[in-house]
Amino acid sequence: MALHADNVTDMSFDYYGLRVATGSLDRSVKIWQAVAATSGDAPRGADQSEERGSSAESGWKLLASWAAHQGAVLRVAWAPPHACGPGVLATCGADRKVCVWEQMSASGTQWQSLAKLVDARDEVRGVAFAPSAAGGAGVRVLLAAAAADGFLRVYEARDLANLHQWPLVQELSTPSAIPLRCVHWCPAAHLSLHASATTAFVVGGDGPVAYVYAAPPHTSRWQLAAILRQPEAVNASDLPSDLVVNDVAWAPSVGRNSHFIAVALSSGAVCVFELGADVFWPASAVEAIPCAKLSAHAPHSAQRVAWNLAGTMLASSDSSGTMRLWTPDDPTFSSWTCIGHVPPPIERNDNGDSGDNAFGAGAAIPASEAAQHAKANIIT
Repeated sequence: MALHADNVTDMSFDYYGLRVATGSLDRSVKIWQAVAATSGDAPRGADQSEERGSSAESGWKLLASWAAHQGAVLRVAWAPPHACGPGVLATCGADRKVCVWEQMSASGTQWQSLAKLVDARDEVRGVAFAPSAAGGAGVRVLLAAAAADGFLRVYEARDLANLHQWPLVQELSTPSAIPLRCVHWCPAAHLSLHASATTAFVVGGDGPVAYVYAAPPHTSRWQLAAILRQPEAVNASDLPSDLVVNDVAWAPSVGRNSHFIAVALSSGAVCVFELGADVFWPASAVEAIPCAKLSAHAPHSAQRVAWNLAGTMLASSDSSGTMRLWTPDDPTFSSWTCIGHVPPPIERNDNGDSGDNAFGAGAAIPASEAAQHAKANIIT
């Protein structure tokens, strides 16, 4: 298996959980496809003659690899397949660019550049596609990019037959004008039955606060809707000066009227915030504090958070390489239980076991579970 030459900075599963894209400090992007654990055969649709490497042990086959940026690749994100097709990917990096890529072959072994977005004046640390149904009538493909210059930029592919064009829709900065690190869209296509055209996202950066923005119906102008603060202090000066938000994740609101957002902090804490549906149309931005704070990752920095498809389980990872899986104890999400963890690879013995209770007596996570939860982990 041809691994990255340097640390992996981000990874993202596609919509179907069958392929994963990884970005690295070595400036490259790699595409991997799941291989059945009971068979060494190539995945369906793969070209055997173009196979670049495989690993029966890991269950993943390397499909493609290319130099994507002139600096470190910081984030990778798949586009919604029902709008753009199954092989469109966005990446961002230390070279201040957002790049959009498309696979050229059915096997997924060859990729080409569609667009390079160069509006940022500092490294772009976060990139995310909105759900394609967001925006009401018609299919819209929105791409948000969070940059260290303090600006969040939203692009739109207005012609789905020409993904080479991504005009800038809006450029905004947070009230604190902090360098930004991460962004995540509300996964619900409709925030309420009465506001089918509303879209929203949460953004975080170099500070203890995350911000929620929402666009009113039938517009593409996002406005500040909520400020997610830490409970220790109302004033940011009372918190550590180096506290930053490394990642944010908006939970799918299946069967719920409220919305939950997870925030990963450099202190090691993972905070869960609850917002009511009416928060997206306030006269002024509302402020919220966490309904729960998960501190098991401390003293390591919490790096990534991700929800399952139902929004009922939360995965988190930290700078040591440890991943944890959490479930709420009650419908209010105020109390949580860590149902297991995957320790750093260095702690595993020669048989690949961790030696302690990783998801129940050292049991491995099934591939189906990994496709939903393990995307929160950073490979090192």
